[in-house]
Amino acid sequence: MNSDLQQLFLHAYFLGGSPCSGKSTIAEMLAAKYGFQYYKADDHETNHMQRSTPDLQPIMFKYSRMSWDEIWSQTAEKLLHDEMEYYRERFPFILNDLNQLNLETPVILEGAAFLPELIQYPVKHENLVFMIPTIEFQLHHYAHRPWI
Repeated sequence: MNSDLQQLFLHAYFLGGSPCSGKSTIAEMLAAKYGFQYYKADDHETNHMQRSTPDLQPIMFKYSRMSWDEIWSQTAEKLLHDEMEYYRERFPFILNDLNQLNLETPVILEGAAFLPELIQYPVKHENLVFMIPTIEFQLHHYAHRPWI
């Protein structure tokens, strides 16, 4: 077990949960108010996808070569399966990124990729928040995304 990551996870604050639930907005406010480091998983996604390989990250690699229309035209069951596998394949990239963080400053780790099953280091349960929006909230805010 990597002792630096173990130390980081023990003192980090986690904001995970559904896409478009307000995680980034809250993380940005907390980071600004308290001077925390802010690791936003989405900011590293393109780099992670570019480094994916068909052998080690088959879902990430496949999705990196698909259009949004190709992705969204799949069945809901396939999308759900692939999304969960995508996060599992991606997590080692995230752990590598986290190894580069300064351990002296508290950090907020934010993103849908922080699945409870992937957080294998000891954490303080009071530092974990997983957000699930209402359907109305999610649909309203998705409509304002620039890529929709």
